[in-house]
Formats: sequence, C-alpha cells, structure tokens
Amino acid sequence: MKGFFNVQPLSAEEWYNQGKTFYIDGNFKESIQCYLKAAEGQHVESLRELGYAYKIGKGVEVNYNKSIEWYCIADKNSGYAGNNSARLCIAEMFREGGPGLNQDFKQALIWYKKVIDNIHDTNSNNYAYSRMGELFQTGGPGIERNHSSAKFWYEKCRLSDYPWMIIGSFYRDGGYSIEKNYVKAIVWYSQVKEGKYIYEASFNMGFMYQHGGYGITKDYKEALICYERAISNNLFDSRIHIGQIYEVGGYGVPKNRELALKWYQSALENGNENAQEYIDRYNNTLLPIVLPTAEELKEEQQKLQKAYKKILSLKAELELNDAGVRDLLERGNAFTRNT
Repeated sequence: MKGFFNVQPLSAEEWYNQGKTFYIDGNFKESIQCYLKAAEGQHVESLRELGYAYKIGKGVEVNYNKSIEWYCIADKNSGYAGNNSARLCIAEMFREGGPGLNQDFKQALIWYKKVIDNIHDTNSNNYAYSRMGELFQTGGPGIERNHSSAKFWYEKCRLSDYPWMIIGSFYRDGGYSIEKNYVKAIVWYSQVKEGKYIYEASFNMGFMYQHGGYGITKDYKEALICYERAISNNLFDSRIHIGQIYEVGGYGVPKNRELALKWYQSALENGNENAQEYIDRYNNTLLPIVLPTAEELKEEQQKLQKAYKKILSLKAELELNDAGVRDLLERGNAFTRNT
C-alpha cells in the first residue's frame, strides 16, 4: 500500500477504481484511503462510498452522522438533479435511527420528498412514495399517525400491489382520519391482481362479504368465490370460513352441513388446529335424541302433582291468615269508635 501512494499522482476516477479493488479484496481500510483521495476531487461515487462505509462499518467505525455528512456532500456534487441514491440512504437512516443518530421521521420525510423531486427516477420515486406512506401509517418520532396522509402517498406509488393492500386495509379497519367503509375497501383490494398479496386481499374481501356491514350487504356466494381464491396460501386459510357458510346457509348459498364438515376436515388436515373445535361442535349436534320412558314420565308427573297440591295448601293457609288479620282490624276499629 505504501508503494502505491508513492507512484505518479492519479486522477479521482483512478483513485476510486483502486479503492473498489481494495474493497473487493477485503482491504477495507486501504479502500477508504483511496476514496478519500478521490473525494478531494469531488468524485461523487467515492463520496457515496464513504457514506456507505460509515453506515455499515467497512474500514471505519459505524457512525450514522458521519455517513450522512458524506452522503450530503455526494448529493451537492451531483448536479441539479442531486443524487437519489444518497438521498434515499439519508432518509433510511433517519427512519431507522442508529449509532450517533436519533430516529426522526420528520427528517426522513424531508429526504424522501427530495428523492421525488427527481421526476425522472421512477424506481426511486416509487420506493420513496411507499416509505412516506409507511411513515404516516405507523407514526413515529416527529410524525403523528394519519392514515389519510398515508393513503395520499400510497396512491402515488406504482411499485407493487402492496399500496393497494394497505389502502384497502385502511378502509376495512377505519381509524386515524379514515372512516370504515367496506365498499371502498373492496374497490382497493380488487386492484390487487397478482403476487403474494392477492391471497390476503381475497381473504379480506371474503370476510367482508361474509359478515356484511359498512355499506356491504351479506353475500355468501361472493364470499365463497373470494375465500376459494385464497385457499392456495395457508397463511390465509379460508377453509373454516367456507365451512361456516355451508353450515348456516343463506345469502345466495344453500345450507349443506355435510359439505361444511368436509371443509372443516380439510382445514384440519392442512394444519389449522382450530378446525377441530368446529368438527366437535358439528358432531355434538348429531347426537341421538333420547326420549324418556313411560315409567320416567309417570314418575315426573307424580312429582308435579305433589308440588301442585303443596302450592294449593299454602295458598289456603295464606287466605285463612288474611281473614284472621282482617277480623282483628275490624274489632280494633269498632273499639275505637265506641270509645
């Protein structure tokens, strides 16, 4: 390494390339020295590598504040559009917090907004929109939880089906400035067309059609369609819910208790232990009805007759006592009048 620094002066780009070579070989401290040399010439990639080094601790001790300093320099030296890679890294560090830096959602939001200032960087913009939505979805240091604001940013994101899932859940659950509305929830869930989120979206729509309310009329037929779409993912096992629908019937689906049992058994076979409770309950309702014998009925009738006679006896006794009380009152009144 000493010999390397004694050779003919190199350009910033050459220092950067040498730093990358050292980094790939695992010589992190040497790579830092090369990046610092390149940084003297405002070499943007080297400035960004120094920011990254302080973020993850490669060749230097982890320090988020120093990392942000280098990323800021990289951003300022990247021309009018700035450096979205550096901006995203700064935003992420403020969102997470770390060595030397307190978590600050307000600062994270500022830097995510700087990312979307570069209208030509579609991928980074979508990522920033999603992150801003998350900041308002959960709330945190410097930002109050507000699902209406989260929805505003999620709507702009075209990264994946994830934003549609979240907005649908906002309307499904309500709260934090959004009123519960199953109709709007289903509209957003319906936009989820592929990927892992389609199973969760289908399950949630099935649940809303099954239970109704908040603008949605119960529709077991639609619920079955949604639940059956979610079956292929056991994280959202809808077999029990399908069994419930067939067990009670109605709302567009005929009652079929035998089919309900099959779905409960299928749920149990696929690892859903809660299905056993439904199977047991189903079996208990099928126990034979045991009628009392003639002797048991006669014995019960005799008990009722004895109880009835006792009630009549008590009633007669109470009436007799009432008559005696009335006689005493009359005598007392007559005595008072005579005196």
